[in-house]
Amino acid sequence: MNNWEKNKIEDVCDFIGGSQPPKSTFINIPKVGYTRLVQTRDFKTDKFPTYIKTNSTTKFFCKEDIIIGRYGPPIFQIFRGVLEGAYNVALMKAAPKENITTAFLYYFLIQKEVFEYVDKLSARTGGQTGVDLASLYKYPIRLPDITTQQKIASVLTVLDSKIELNNRINTELEAMAKTLYDYWFVQFDFPDVNGKPYKTSGGKMVWNEELKREIPEGWEILDLEKVENNIVTGKTPSTTNSNFYNGNIPFITIGDVRGNMHIVSTVQKLTKDGANQQTNKFIPKGAIC
Repeated sequence: MNNWEKNKIEDVCDFIGGSQPPKSTFINIPKVGYTRLVQTRDFKTDKFPTYIKTNSTTKFFCKEDIIIGRYGPPIFQIFRGVLEGAYNVALMKAAPKENITTAFLYYFLIQKEVFEYVDKLSARTGGQTGVDLASLYKYPIRLPDITTQQKIASVLTVLDSKIELNNRINTELEAMAKTLYDYWFVQFDFPDVNGKPYKTSGGKMVWNEELKREIPEGWEILDLEKVENNIVTGKTPSTTNSNFYNGNIPFITIGDVRGNMHIVSTVQKLTKDGANQQTNKFIPKGAIC
């Protein structure tokens, strides 16, 4: 790394803010003259697309571009290779200059140290906490030659592809588990003593007044506390105390749970002081959230 050039972010890329068309022009079904408007929420769920009429002020990005969430919490969310279209003022595009490749810049920006730097120096504008661009531009970056950048990015891209494949496998396994649950505990076609579907094969069903439906003979209805009495609700340490956050202790929030069968990382982390605010709220590995 001795021959890597010392630079600042401003030397290697520009950040281009998006445009904000009036909401009165938004439509949900695409038509001629309109383009997809990508918002921060769309990177989590692509089920509710918005389209806007294209004009001279519309800012566009493609899948290869680096898109950054400007406002939070959490701020400085970085996306690439997922969606493409126009983007609004809550997002900005990182446009690399000639001395850096897009892939290398992407992997540099997603480093934990960069996120912590941006988060610490975030600024409030218009009632929102956002990225302080002046400070971000001054962040130091060391650059190897283009060939080395490409080699480093290639290795990291392969690793990301394997992670994505594992995530798809997990998603498929989750769907299989849900189907199996429905088959056994909703349709009541679990294997009987002969290995055949219970209800379909004539297994005896009895009426349950509480559920207002038939259930397999011998089954009973219990409150959840009779099955598991150690159900604990969470607690959030004061968000106004900066000493409680940006530590190394995972802090699970609803955003980490939503859409994930297995939580392997969290957006927010607590410090030891923050975690000590809720010592009885820790959960062991493998717990159900």
